[in-house]
Amino acid sequence: MQAQLPILNHRTSVPTTLRAKAAKTELGTLTRSMNPKNQPAARLLAVDLDHTLLDSRRKPHPVSAAAIRRAASRGVHVVLASGRSLQSILPFAEELELQSFVIGCNGAHVVDEARKTVLSRPLPLAAARLALTLAEDPNLHLSIYTTDALVFVRDSEWGDVYLSRVRNVAPIYASAAEVEKMEIMKIMLLAEPEYKRRVGKEIVGPIEAAGGEATESEAEYLEFLAAGVDKGEGLRAIAEKLGIPQAQTAAIGDYFNDLGMIQYAGISGAVANADEAVKRAARHVVASNDEGGVAEFIDTFVLNE
Repeated sequence: MQAQLPILNHRTSVPTTLRAKAAKTELGTLTRSMNPKNQPAARLLAVDLDHTLLDSRRKPHPVSAAAIRRAASRGVHVVLASGRSLQSILPFAEELELQSFVIGCNGAHVVDEARKTVLSRPLPLAAARLALTLAEDPNLHLSIYTTDALVFVRDSEWGDVYLSRVRNVAPIYASAAEVEKMEIMKIMLLAEPEYKRRVGKEIVGPIEAAGGEATESEAEYLEFLAAGVDKGEGLRAIAEKLGIPQAQTAAIGDYFNDLGMIQYAGISGAVANADEAVKRAARHVVASNDEGGVAEFIDTFVLNE
């Protein structure tokens, strides 16, 4: 996944909107404590899935999974926060025995323990229509997310790649005209990184002008959301719902779509395999996803053990 991206070079530059989010955290990094005991224990923890909690096989690292269960048993509200749809996230919540809030579609859709909607920020129709003009491009694939379905306009090789990664979701099929009538949470473009970069240069500006915003969660993904939507806003909504102060929230991730929640959280972490911009934004850098980095973050900084 370490190839050049359409909006950014994976290791050296960040899209304008994402760069601004990372820059906001620089002041905070100057006053970071080297002693985790100085941090307040977190009562709310948001954990990214792919390349953070999940290892290279897209499965929860067993050590990290055990730490999540341990945190939950100690009263921490553990929230899975992903760009995936709820249908793709919930099986992991069940595997981890979590009865908590879930942040889906990069913050566009948040549900509570009863799976009732807490936050819903659909993509504006004008922005969705612009993204849908790409649907028939043979060099890319569009995955369209509603609150209750993953929608494909057609099958493609990139669509097959995506399904092999999420594994537990079957798409429904609809024409672009039919999709326009749906409440769309997110549209994701999948393509070779260089091709995605070229398409992104052409489409991101118009989509932003139409009330949308672009982010990235993997080298081959370019994702369109409503302006202002990110995991940080989802985490904020949950914290307010639970009455938990910002200082007692925590978040860990690896990629640009995690910057919002890392910026918001009182205790923030990045796994060692994270993009450099994410590592700079986080208060703490821990072991990689394949080394159980989430467990290190939980034990050292969330539970203060």
